[in-house]
Amino acid sequence: MEIKRKDGLIYNRKEPRSIETVPTKEQYIQELNKLVTNRYFDCYKVVRLGCEMGLSRQDIVYLETTNIDRYHPRGLWIAVSKKINVGTMEKPRLVMRTREVPINQSLYAYLKQTIDVNSKYILCKSKGNINVPFTIQKIDELYKEALVPWSPHKSRHFFRAFVWEWMRKNRQVDPGLMKELMGHKKTVDESYGTILWDYKLDVIDKVFS
Repeated sequence: MEIKRKDGLIYNRKEPRSIETVPTKEQYIQELNKLVTNRYFDCYKVVRLGCEMGLSRQDIVYLETTNIDRYHPRGLWIAVSKKINVGTMEKPRLVMRTREVPINQSLYAYLKQTIDVNSKYILCKSKGNINVPFTIQKIDELYKEALVPWSPHKSRHFFRAFVWEWMRKNRQVDPGLMKELMGHKKTVDESYGTILWDYKLDVIDKVFS
């Protein structure tokens, strides 16, 4: 978009981004069906990882096949993720946001059926070195090529919104669990104790049944 200033100088500004909304459950199911019909299988996998596990683009490209069931059954260990500050403003200390995320039964069965055990990464290349991860921009390209009507980051929003709505309806609101699933920094009170793995699986299976 060309903008002309009062002094006569003309400069280009990017088009304003359209207002993007988080998909509904019905829209999500329709989009998955469309991706399968059109054989966009890589994008199908990426969309499900974002929407049903709350994973970021960086999480997804670095997911290793050996990190499924690494510590718990139907668990996916996130070894490389965004750095977070666990220190203070005066003494910042950045650490990797590693965590283990439960996989719902349907997605788990799909991943076990489709992953290439000879590849290091779950999102496997069809060409080139299969033991080198995709770039983060590749996730954007997959969404764009398949014409997915929301961004990869909105997939993460879908996960949070869907899980949170289920918690509210079933009167099981658990901010600590939500932050743990999303990989967000918890409060001091939320950091005490551990959340049982069976409880995490139970919640995720009920949300994405």
